[in-house]
Amino acid sequence: MYSSLSVERTAQMIGYPDPSNFYKAFREYYHMTPKQFVLDQRNRQQKKNR
Repeated sequence: MYSSLSVERTAQMIGYPDPSNFYKAFREYYHMTPKQFVLDQRNRQQKKNR
């Protein structure tokens, strides 16, 4: 899962007019920030491709 979109743009695209609400909902669901999630996914993909 890679994206060049900002968290703010992603939030707007899926219907969150206020990015802070998206951030909070994301963190409550995934127990990490969107940035932490992206980094975690990149690390998992790199390990998988070894």
